[in-house]
Amino acid sequence: MSLEQPPKKENNKKPDALKKEGDSQINPENRRTFMKKVFMGTLGLALGESKLEAARKREYLTGKLEGRVMSDLFSLYTGIRGKTPPVAKIDFSYQLRKMWDIKERRSRKNRVVVETGTKLNRAYAEGRLTQINLENYLKWLDKILREVKEFIDWDSVARTKQLDNKELELVRDISQAITAKDLAAYSLTELMPSQDGVLNAAVLEFLLKNAGREYIESIPALYDPKTSFGPFQFTEYALYDVPKRGRRGASVINQALPEEQKIPGSVSMLRGAQHYKAAFLFMIDNIANVVNRAKGKRYEILKRVWKSHKDSLVMFIATAHHMPGSALGAAERWLDNQARSPYFISCGLHLRHYALKTKANLEALSKL
Repeated sequence: MSLEQPPKKENNKKPDALKKEGDSQINPENRRTFMKKVFMGTLGLALGESKLEAARKREYLTGKLEGRVMSDLFSLYTGIRGKTPPVAKIDFSYQLRKMWDIKERRSRKNRVVVETGTKLNRAYAEGRLTQINLENYLKWLDKILREVKEFIDWDSVARTKQLDNKELELVRDISQAITAKDLAAYSLTELMPSQDGVLNAAVLEFLLKNAGREYIESIPALYDPKTSFGPFQFTEYALYDVPKRGRRGASVINQALPEEQKIPGSVSMLRGAQHYKAAFLFMIDNIANVVNRAKGKRYEILKRVWKSHKDSLVMFIATAHHMPGSALGAAERWLDNQARSPYFISCGLHLRHYALKTKANLEALSKL
């Protein structure tokens, strides 16, 4: 609905307080009175908006977050700054708009970023929320994984990724072993700023129970100017399908799904379960990439150790989301060392941060 009012007919009569002397200037005394009224009116409006904003806040029990210090992205996500009280007053719609404002400025008002943020903010403010605990969230993720595993055409994956029969078997076996907790740990690595897995999981549960799953699926990535948002902060490097321009990441494996199961070819169009389906497809793509590179002795080592070193493979997947080339190099070093040490030992300093965060997230989720 437009907020613009239809134009009114101009009234050529001027109020006494605004009449001009000699029709050239406002009386100084009247000008001061007028400006004072304008200032007071503006101040009143600002105070009114502040009260309105406060009125929109609701009280939420902070549970496991009580006493934890919120800063950085955690403050933007939760609306809490400093030590977390037992009860916090939060307007999650306001927090989401605030994050998208930051995103828009970083993108220099990129048209697609602005349009995507506008749609997501409106949908969140007006739509129904799915408020669930972490246990039920993981059950829902498991359902998504089972659906992809059921419908994927592995022969199509083999053709697309140029895998021979034994390579395909290994890619399929590793992919089939991916669990909801693996997927959630990967998401926490992308979304949360902390290397404290317990805190990351607690923030996720707090948001799921109070802000709703849709909030998680609408959070923009604040450190890049691209149209990236959601639980995996996808960019066009991880999901891209444009006719005559090619496919990347999740969009490559997406071709192995039936039409009715496919995800969109643009990050801006991802909604709901599509985020998680896209992430699993991208996991399969990166698993296929590491198997493709693991020729000869490396292949035999990977085939022998992957079941007992699955956490290392999840770490690889999370780092490959961030820096695919460097992650593949680290995976090769890991296999050349016959996987004697965890994957993160083979990573450079930057990737090691992502790998260790994933390890901490896996450990925290494994205790649920």
